[in-house]
Amino acid sequence: MALARAANNDPHYRYHFETSDGPPVARDEPWLVAVASEQHGPLWLHVKVYAKFYAALEERPITTKVRVNTAGNPELAESFEQFLNFGTDVYVPADAASAELDLPGNLGGVLGNAEIRIIAGSSEDGEQDPPPTLMVGARNPAGAIVAELELHRTELTRGVRGGVRVVWTDAAELFKLEIKSMPDSAELDVTITIGWEIRGRLPADLVDTFAFMDELERGVCLGISPSYGPRRYDFGTPLQQDRENDLHLTARVVSALHIIQQHCNELLRMPSEISSLELKRIFEAATLLQGDPATATWAPFTLTVDSDDGPTLVPGARINVAVTTPLTITLDETDHRLGLVASFLDATVASVDGSQVTLNPHDPSSKATRVLAVGEEYRVWVDSSSLSPPDDEGVE
Repeated sequence: MALARAANNDPHYRYHFETSDGPPVARDEPWLVAVASEQHGPLWLHVKVYAKFYAALEERPITTKVRVNTAGNPELAESFEQFLNFGTDVYVPADAASAELDLPGNLGGVLGNAEIRIIAGSSEDGEQDPPPTLMVGARNPAGAIVAELELHRTELTRGVRGGVRVVWTDAAELFKLEIKSMPDSAELDVTITIGWEIRGRLPADLVDTFAFMDELERGVCLGISPSYGPRRYDFGTPLQQDRENDLHLTARVVSALHIIQQHCNELLRMPSEISSLELKRIFEAATLLQGDPATATWAPFTLTVDSDDGPTLVPGARINVAVTTPLTITLDETDHRLGLVASFLDATVASVDGSQVTLNPHDPSSKATRVLAVGEEYRVWVDSSSLSPPDDEGVE
């Protein structure tokens, strides 16, 4: 208590003492400006320094002199250069730095072999209302805008040399646009970063981002426009990059699941993996749910005739058949029922054994036409007008 009373006679700062069994952990605390820690055996002693008022750092500044040796370490040299230009994060290992800290309460001093981490802080004053946003657009060679994506500003840093770095991110936090500029240059350094961690996420949260990222790989021009008012795009040169088949396929899956979700009462999430067979089912389900027909091959099957007054089926007869089956998809071993689908088949009666009838495709290369349907699942309907008699006698 005597130590605390003596230390807190400082007119600018107050001091708190803590102990722990580990080194200090960085955390955001109001008014905290410094932490001085020492290890004594298994115990760590921390002295936390808090400003007493806003002008404390002006009346009694806390200064630090850092000496960094980047010789023989080109990665560190580039990282430190980016920090000086744009205020980005930088880490300097202990064997490449020393520091002299002028902390209040005689807590500073010279630190040899100092490990230094400088974390970028936003240079904005308070929160803006509304938050800064912009639109990015993809323009194809014909001059049409084929995709748009709204971005919001997530970082704004400035370097000691006057450079500015702005980072814009989409709502899904997968597409990042980083723009750097220096005061003595009219050129902009633009970097695009694409994220891929989408397992377990909702398709609706990803569909716009993946549609835009997919278009970027088609040789389009990337343009930037204010998000308010009419679009006023400023386009650069066309982006030239290799086509990512995985990105294109993922964009198709996201789009298909987004369509399916609008017709499914169960919440759908992006699966961890999808088989090639399930991919086909997802794409077909999206097509059908939009009201379009789909086609698919089909294999021979056997049905049970449960009607006594239906047409007589004989081996060799060619018939038109409609089969109603459930429309389902499977995501991470969970089945999702989406409705009923009717498949229209051009079939040949392969065999008849009492009430058991086996049907084959009339043409091995023919496909079934599939559309959404209503009614009872696993029913087979025979168009009696399509029956081809095996002899000269007519068949009703």
